[in-house]
Amino acid sequence: MTHSSRRAASDGSAGCVPPPLWGDVPEEVRLQLELLDDAVFAAIDGCAESLQRAATLWKQSAATLDWRLVEESREQYLRYAVDVTRQFEFAPEASLDRMLHAIEVIAFLTKA
Repeated sequence: MTHSSRRAASDGSAGCVPPPLWGDVPEEVRLQLELLDDAVFAAIDGCAESLQRAATLWKQSAATLDWRLVEESREQYLRYAVDVTRQFEFAPEASLDRMLHAIEVIAFLTKA
């Protein structure tokens, strides 16, 4: 399972439930968003290989998907990336690479 709160637990247990907006989302869109989630959260967590993939998938998704889904994703990613940067502020032993990747994600998410 990704970091995303979009998907319900596959084992039927209580877990994250898709928001109402997701009710009518086609499966291919759902899969695109899951790939985006995986890439963005991995990039924020410091995976250098995921950083470029996340930026590319973000551009594609922002250009092709319903703006409400894009904005919902952006909010989740920004919240997580900001949390990562704040961890470094309060815990100097935190990973500098992770913080820098989080800042790079914030940068591509906020480009006009």
